[in-house]
Amino acid sequence: MSMVSVMESSRQIPVPVSPADARTSLASLQDANRALADHLPTPWWYHPGTGLAEALIVSALALPGAWPVAAVVVALALVAVLVAAWRHRSGVGMSSRYSALAWPWLVALAVMLLAGLAVAILVENAMATYVAAGAVLVLTTVLGRLGDNALRRRLRAREH
Repeated sequence: MSMVSVMESSRQIPVPVSPADARTSLASLQDANRALADHLPTPWWYHPGTGLAEALIVSALALPGAWPVAAVVVALALVAVLVAAWRHRSGVGMSSRYSALAWPWLVALAVMLLAGLAVAILVENAMATYVAAGAVLVLTTVLGRLGDNALRRRLRAREH
């Protein structure tokens, strides 16, 4: 059998779908999205843990000696543990379909982290650095919960 005939034989012939079947399929998808939204809530400890990791990174700039490197390593390990624990608990990972919803949240986290680092670098005061780190922790926790709620609302919404 030639390559052309193998390729031609592997093509699928499109089967017309009735409007009723299409509506049924879409309704089924929407029901699955709503079930996912109910299954998706992030555990209470996830966002404070992420905030703690970011606060460690910011506060690392005020630490002496080799402690900054240790703080960053601990922060990265904490994020890895949090992500693995959440994925294990929920059985769900972020699909590419819904990852676009996370971009505003990720940008907000990056801006907060950069702002905290800027304070730490520009002010060169340990207390100001720790205050900035605390603000990053609180804002990460709040924005994380708001982001989760927005994702669940989007999953429950009629239109995507």
